[in-house]
Amino acid sequence: SIKPTIVLGHPLEGLKTGCAGLDSYFASGLAMHHLMKHGHRRIGLLVSEPHTRGIRERVRGVHGFAKLLGMQVDVIDCCVVSGEVAMTKTYKRFLDVLQEGFRFTALLGVSGESIQGAVNACHNYKLRIPEDLSLIGCGSLEVGQLMTPELTTIPSEPEESARLAAHKLNCQLAGGGYE
Repeated sequence: SIKPTIVLGHPLEGLKTGCAGLDSYFASGLAMHHLMKHGHRRIGLLVSEPHTRGIRERVRGVHGFAKLLGMQVDVIDCCVVSGEVAMTKTYKRFLDVLQEGFRFTALLGVSGESIQGAVNACHNYKLRIPEDLSLIGCGSLEVGQLMTPELTTIPSEPEESARLAAHKLNCQLAGGGYE
């Protein structure tokens, strides 16, 4: 018999089970819509984490919503691989972007945690946030609140995901589906 199973985070490819977690594609859409509402039409997309399924979905979401909303995206891939310090690579890569010159008015980070490297590069380059460059991240609301200025964040809400996972698992155990 099939054991009741719920994946917390992102669905696993090839595994037919329920999942509870952030919809990365939709989260990217929320971030893009927020930036568009604030007048941004050209966005820098900071890929500052290893290319996991969730990160790939966020990148795909940014491109999908950019096309839908008539926005342009400049991808800044920091080439972070698992085991590396993402913030350090992000700082170095974004400092290079600043020195080369850029045309986007806002930066969307696929991770609220590693975007701090870009924030540090902006501070050291004397670029003012948000006056010279707006920032938004996907991920940890708590980390964004620790930054100066505070980072606008599309939160992942892990506690809510855990509650949803428990609910779905209880439904399976009771003999029902996922709802």
